[in-house]
Amino acid sequence: MFSYEVQRRDIERKVNAYFHRQVSIAPRALAALQGLYRTKSPDGHYYIETLSVFEALLTASPASLVSLFRAGIPVEKLFTSGRAVRPAPLEDDTLASIFRGYCENALYESKERPRRCNAATRVLRTQALTETDLLQAFLQTAYTGPRVFKEKVDRAVLGEYATDLGEKLMDAGFVDGDGVTEKWDGQAGTYRARSAAAEHFRAIAERIDSVSVLDPSHDLFQFALWQDSRGLVRVRPFGVGSLGRSSPEYLRDGQTLVFREGILQPASAISRSLSEGAILQFEDMINSASCSESDFQKFFLENPELLAGIDYAQIHPQPVLFSDEGPDLVPDFMLEPIDSKYCDLLELKLPYEELVRRLRNGTRSRFRSVVSEAVAQLSEYRRYFESMRHRQMFYATYGLRAYYPKMILVIGRRNHFKSDIARQELRALLPKDLELWTYDDLLSRARRYSSCVTPENRNKVPGGEG
Repeated sequence: MFSYEVQRRDIERKVNAYFHRQVSIAPRALAALQGLYRTKSPDGHYYIETLSVFEALLTASPASLVSLFRAGIPVEKLFTSGRAVRPAPLEDDTLASIFRGYCENALYESKERPRRCNAATRVLRTQALTETDLLQAFLQTAYTGPRVFKEKVDRAVLGEYATDLGEKLMDAGFVDGDGVTEKWDGQAGTYRARSAAAEHFRAIAERIDSVSVLDPSHDLFQFALWQDSRGLVRVRPFGVGSLGRSSPEYLRDGQTLVFREGILQPASAISRSLSEGAILQFEDMINSASCSESDFQKFFLENPELLAGIDYAQIHPQPVLFSDEGPDLVPDFMLEPIDSKYCDLLELKLPYEELVRRLRNGTRSRFRSVVSEAVAQLSEYRRYFESMRHRQMFYATYGLRAYYPKMILVIGRRNHFKSDIARQELRALLPKDLELWTYDDLLSRARRYSSCVTPENRNKVPGGEG
């Protein structure tokens, strides 16, 4: 009988055979290779295919899931409805497909198979296979065609270089498989074009190195439990940094549950009033250099969900902090948390403000003065609430409380940082109770929350349509 224990031994044997050496497999990587569902072959045998491993990876590794979320990938579109009923062996070519990538089209009929990806090289060097290696391998091999073209090429051809996973990501709307980024001055021999799909996948794969920073518990399992319509207790692995919607077939009628950041809660906790039009308008604004801070102030007042997310009940614009000891202070926003009576501070700067400067030796970076000045400004607001008299005045005026509030700075774009690793290193230079949100962070978060509840559930959510 092919039990789970037999399956694990089979996976270990195939991994060792593929890499021609003894390889240690991390728990979450092993769970991913066990697959999320099994496929039936024409001869009636069941097996675990490549896409099943990818979906199992997103289920078993919250850090992998949140990495794709933060890259703007609509991960809810990446899952099929299949679920494993019993264990099955890996397809013979599954590991080769993961670490090399294959495309089933005529372009490869006369070509040698692609070389092993960089993630496979790291596994060979370290003799260890982690979920980070698997996720990077999937992204490094999602597009296996040429990256640079020196002459015009039919854009439809570019999409044919995608693997099954690459096609799945393209179908989810993350990248345009037929698109290229071009540079051409009209002169012969000066044309250069890069595949948009190749560029997107390469950029995400490079950011995956910070997966242990996103989820320090990535070697541990966490689980959500709930009771389904038949009274049975259901279990789903999830953890810090994950966000998703539970499968409707496992819930009571009319019930929708959302799990996020280690919390399982009703979908009604997520606001439905943020329209797609508002999200598109916000994207246009941050891509424009003509919008002022007052323009963003006004926009956030009209669309408070962009700042509030699902952590804050209300946003309070420009409260005046009256003082007898000096000039009055006016922060841009005070955010009122859902689970606390004590507000946080938020200061707005512009999205096109450059955030980082590189030192002369070129190996180290520092925040520019616009960041340090904004931090000093927030710190001054924060010190205001150290006085009991000031806190009492603030409560008497606005009915709000604040004491050592968390400080939030909204500024700049995500691409101002060289990489996620560089961003984490620079974050260490900020006060520990200060968060820096880029405008891209706000945009990505709005898109994730907007897609977390299906349109048909909006009628069931208070304030929804209908």
